[in-house]
Amino acid sequence: MVSSPLDLKATLFSPLKAGGETAPGPVAPTEDGLRAGGPLDYPGVPFLGAVSPGVVHDDNARYLGGAAGHAGLFSRAEDLFQIAASFARSSSPAAPKRQKELLAEFLTPRRASDGKSRPLGFDVLALNKGSLFGHAGYTGTAWWWSPHLDRVMILLCNRVHPTSRGIGAAELRRSLVEASFPEFF
Repeated sequence: MVSSPLDLKATLFSPLKAGGETAPGPVAPTEDGLRAGGPLDYPGVPFLGAVSPGVVHDDNARYLGGAAGHAGLFSRAEDLFQIAASFARSSSPAAPKRQKELLAEFLTPRRASDGKSRPLGFDVLALNKGSLFGHAGYTGTAWWWSPHLDRVMILLCNRVHPTSRGIGAAELRRSLVEASFPEFF
């Protein structure tokens, strides 16, 4: 529905094929020795043991079969850039009216049950000189796009490998966002 029109080659949920092979190509591993049920220890979900490439780190997403609205999507920088380029095309003055309307709908914040406001799948940094739309994942990844500057910042890292203990990515992500969008800071 989304990946085909954008020609995404390596963006998918649960990239493990039958037999334990991953597709298409190298996939990030999760935390070494992670219990498949995670700290919630769901009954009937086995211990993963050694490093498991292509297995979502989030316990709830794993329990739901590896994909959930909040976790489990695997991708590569090329595909993430394609998504940003699609947003940029849709926000340009030359874009068809319906395309602009769809992007606006997608990026319009909605009130969530926790009282916060956010668009579908993204966070918004409302800054003095415009907004940044993006996502910062638990495993350390980040994707931020400025429609005003027509610029994207993509960080793919894996702070949970081999272990998530004591390793943070927040400061690195913050530094990269500030360096990528100095006009806002």
